[in-house]
Amino acid sequence: EFYEQNKQHFILDRAILRGLLLIMPVGAPNIEKLKDVVEVPHEEENIEWVEKYAYQYAVGYELFLDDWKTVSQIILRMPFEKDDLNKQLKATRQIELQDSINTYLLQVTDLYQANQPMPIEYARPEIEKIMLAQRQVNFIQQERIGLYEKAIKEGILKRYEE
Repeated sequence: EFYEQNKQHFILDRAILRGLLLIMPVGAPNIEKLKDVVEVPHEEENIEWVEKYAYQYAVGYELFLDDWKTVSQIILRMPFEKDDLNKQLKATRQIELQDSINTYLLQVTDLYQANQPMPIEYARPEIEKIMLAQRQVNFIQQERIGLYEKAIKEGILKRYEE
């Protein structure tokens, strides 16, 4: 409810995504089957197949279907320029890139661009901090009022009115 009422305050300053990244040596077997399988990565049998494949052949493997990553974090693992990756992400959800040593396969399941509202699960830690701070402020205000009223009742504090 708080998020929905204050969505305009939860705007992304950079693109974030979820998905998976596989880095395989050039010439690794079954690349075409791998591409087909990672198109539907949320299915349990596909995750198992990809994990077995990664264990056997991959140089690097990162499954982040439930965690948000920034485009900058992904670029650290791939030979991409940030602007090039952003352009590719606007066009497709499966990106394959190859250099002289490795083939990089990035499958994006969710993508939010900069200047869009954050997904609620990404904004949740920030929302929790804000709500906790609000509760602390309310508690302090209530305590202050309570102490003031108690001091007046006990005669410690006297109120003079003109």
